Formats: sequence, C-alpha cells, structure tokens
Amino acid sequence: MPKLAIVPKQQQPEPEISSRSYDHIQPGEYTGFCRSVKTYFDSHWRRWVCQSQWDIVDDSRMNTLAQITKFFNLGEAKTPKATSRRSNYWRAWVDANAGVHRCAARR
Repeated sequence: MPKLAIVPKQQQPEPEISSRSYDHIQPGEYTGFCRSVKTYFDSHWRRWVCQSQWDIVDDSRMNTLAQITKFFNLGEAKTPKATSRRSNYWRAWVDANAGVHRCAARR
C-alpha cells in the first residue's frame, strides 16, 4: 500500500481590496458646501446617477467635520432626467433654491 504524504498548503497572500470608505455623521442640519458634481451612466445598474460631494463644516465654517457623497438616481432613459416632482433630486433642487421651483418662479 503506497504511503500518502501530507503536503502543507502554500500560504497565499491576502488579496488587496481597496475601497473608498465614506464619512458618516449623525442625522441633523449642517452647513455644507458642494465641492464637485458628476453625472454619469452606471452600466451595472443601467441608470443615470448624479454624484455630489460635500464638505460639512462647523459653525465657524473654518473646519471640515466630514466629507460626504450624495447620490441621486436620474432614471434609465437615454439621457438623464430629473423631472419627476416625486424624485429626491427634485426635492433637493427646490430646497437649494429657497423652496421655489421653476414654475412658481416664472409667475
């Protein structure tokens, strides 16, 4: 009967996985400044996305408390659309423009 040799399994290096970890803050009202906006088509989810990056600052507006990213879904059409009044993008746009949407501003 042949003897079996137990050969130790070679140690494989740990895979290097890197991802951007986002800052998390408690819910509430903060002062922030949008530092960049990017609109792109996400081929994995097959939809248009608007990504905005924000610097959340303290009351003195001199120190950054966190850097957060907000994503808005802009639909699955050939071009990005944010015309639905029920969308998060629409609500954020109205909030950013002092609560007045385009139709009311024209009157």
